[in-house]
Amino acid sequence: MGTLGAVQFLEDHLDDLYREVKNRRFSVLIACEYDKRKRTIKSVEALTPVYRAEGVA
Repeated sequence: MGTLGAVQFLEDHLDDLYREVKNRRFSVLIACEYDKRKRTIKSVEALTPVYRAEGVA
């Protein structure tokens, strides 16, 4: 579900992400499972490691 899945991933992993990338730009490919009936995110997971764009603040 796009941004909803991304927000859920950030909410669930914010401490770890900050520890790893601080205030630098990063990207990660995530997947989420969506419950159509309840219209909620059921789960999110990273499909790739966190990529840090070196030299970019």
